[in-house]
Amino acid sequence: MGADGWPTQDQFGLVFITEAPGPSPDGMLMDGVYRLSFLGNATLLFPNTRGTLLNQTFDSASGRTVAFFEVPPNGLGPANGNGQLWIGWTGASIGASPGAKDIVLLQPGCSPGDVFSPGLLQLVSRFDSLRFMDWVHTNSKFRREPSLRTKNPAPKKQTLTPPKQTT
Repeated sequence: MGADGWPTQDQFGLVFITEAPGPSPDGMLMDGVYRLSFLGNATLLFPNTRGTLLNQTFDSASGRTVAFFEVPPNGLGPANGNGQLWIGWTGASIGASPGAKDIVLLQPGCSPGDVFSPGLLQLVSRFDSLRFMDWVHTNSKFRREPSLRTKNPAPKKQTLTPPKQTT
């Protein structure tokens, strides 16, 4: 890995998904057409993943590769890869240097520029608000008794003075 965190070898692999395959709630459906893009050029392999490369193009002007590959239903099942999506690069290069950068894998149904997947937006659309309890450490407070918890300071009242006007 380079100082910027991207691979600097001409041959490397990445594991993108490691999940129990299958329908919810025990697993996730991972079939569909994925879009992979990265800065550089390479031959792509799919070890431990039953997938088909549908199209791969390299734009020499931008130096980017875009590839579409399809994972069939149950293509990531226990007999076909143990619920893992692996992608391998061989002959990877950015110009004359080995490696690849800016690797982006979009799940089926997503388009470049999507901030959130359409499936996630549909899932949360029924809620008015979302509470990220783990992010604010709500679930990891060790002091369960209210008397032992650290008290937040009382809010301070502040009087604002309007600015002086000059003529």
